[in-house]
Amino acid sequence: MIKNIKEFIVDAGGWGLTSGIAALVSFGIAIWEHFHDKPVSSFIFICLTVPLFCIGSYKAWAKKISTAQQGSDDPLIYLVEIKESGDNFNRETVFVLENKGKSVAHAVQIQPITFGDEKSTFAPLDYLDSNAKSECLPTRPIDDMEKHCLAEVFAEATNNARNADGEYDGNLKFQVVVAYMNHTRDYKFTSCINVIYSHIDAQMSKLKDTWPNSHHQPQPFTFSHEPIKKAKVMRPS
Repeated sequence: MIKNIKEFIVDAGGWGLTSGIAALVSFGIAIWEHFHDKPVSSFIFICLTVPLFCIGSYKAWAKKISTAQQGSDDPLIYLVEIKESGDNFNRETVFVLENKGKSVAHAVQIQPITFGDEKSTFAPLDYLDSNAKSECLPTRPIDDMEKHCLAEVFAEATNNARNADGEYDGNLKFQVVVAYMNHTRDYKFTSCINVIYSHIDAQMSKLKDTWPNSHHQPQPFTFSHEPIKKAKVMRPS
């Protein structure tokens, strides 16, 4: 309940909050004047502030609704896989994006990911066709053959990570954010993917050929996608 009230106040913005306070104050004054047999002139103020509050609130919520609505032809970018490729001399961590929407996505950009003091960046994609996949490589701020590999970064970050009980459980939680636009570039989309990295499963996946009959299928990465956000691009008139 409190969370919803806070969300409403934030979405209503200055219009809703200030006019709402004014409406409550003026309403209190009106009641006081009424019981003291004095002119209730503040009712006029109420008639102005309450509609103002309603208009401001409606505009804010209407904006939020329009932002959340997805069109049937919108591009929809998902992170479908994170995998290791290459050999011991040239390892790479590959982020695989897939456009599951019905139109081309443009200016596709995985936002930088930070672990500790190290930030890894990604080169943008000019476009990603509908029902197509593309592989993206992270670039670490180092100058050697491991600059596109996050295996050691994941291992170190997992070693420092703790769960809600303050205990080590071999898992690392982080978020991947992907920004992109539609073909007319009048809408910007943001995909937020919550990722859980299991260091134990990552090690087991490297040894899966050792136990070919094992019933456990290691999954180093699991994904949980939040609803894709859509926002109108405001251009100067």
